[in-house]
Amino acid sequence: MMDSIPEDFRDITRIMSKVDQALLQNDVRTVIMILQDVERGLDEETLTVLRRSIASAVEKFNRFNEIYTEGSKAIAMGDPDRAITCFQTVLAQIPDHAGSRIGIQTATRIRDLREQVDALLSRAREARNREDFLTAQELCKTILSLAPEDEYVKDLDRDVSTRLKKQRQIMRVLREGDQCFDEERYEDAILIWENIESNDSGEGSAMERIERARSRIRDRENRLTEKNRITEAQRALDGGRYQTVIDLIGDFPENSEYRIDAELCLRKARDGIEGERTIRDLETQIRSQLEKGDPTGAKQLIDMLIQLNPQSPLIDEFKKHGAP
Repeated sequence: MMDSIPEDFRDITRIMSKVDQALLQNDVRTVIMILQDVERGLDEETLTVLRRSIASAVEKFNRFNEIYTEGSKAIAMGDPDRAITCFQTVLAQIPDHAGSRIGIQTATRIRDLREQVDALLSRAREARNREDFLTAQELCKTILSLAPEDEYVKDLDRDVSTRLKKQRQIMRVLREGDQCFDEERYEDAILIWENIESNDSGEGSAMERIERARSRIRDRENRLTEKNRITEAQRALDGGRYQTVIDLIGDFPENSEYRIDAELCLRKARDGIEGERTIRDLETQIRSQLEKGDPTGAKQLIDMLIQLNPQSPLIDEFKKHGAP
């Protein structure tokens, strides 16, 4: 009967090799046919060994097919590391398991892609947190080109796109206010910047600009006030109200653009006060001389008084005394 057995089936090793090949293809029908072909030409003992070997091989393949199936499910669940572990377990016992080799390649690509996506996603979140929405949007687009079905990234992309649109609107408002500011229309600039809501990302920039504009308004008002003080001081100076001048601008700001005008008015006012004091002293001396009946002695003092204050009533009084 052995002569009727095909050459390839004349020892168990060759038979089991054929069985293993069939099992690798999940071809149970071929395994059954092999067994049927050889069982007629083998003695009972050899046939028993063969049947046990085939049963063991089938059991092994079933067990590792379960592990392979677990690996395939892990890929579907997005767990490439678990999948690779499963496929490596299968290949350790069945080196020719083509499905596991392909599975490792697929899981490795998924893992590498996931790592790439995670790195890009981290950068996108960082860009969003520092309000660099344009960069965040570009990163989201890149991620979605790699993982189009990632719902989290889709949500992130929508969020940063909305924020970017709002940010651009805010920048337009800020620039519009900047133009008014450059034209020294500070009140208009403030009205524009105040349109930026308190919860907008540009609020900080707007508030800084508003404070700067208010500072310019205060400076302008201060300059106007200082100019008016100078004008009033000059009027008082022309009217001989020297103490009024000192009261008006005695504490004039050091950094004022009108500081030089203020110092000139103060100097004239102090000179005016000193001149009035000199005139009063002269008039006192002249009256003393006249009371003594010495108009000649008062003559020299009168000449000085005429130089300082030709309108002094004492000059006429001196003439009434018949002074030379």
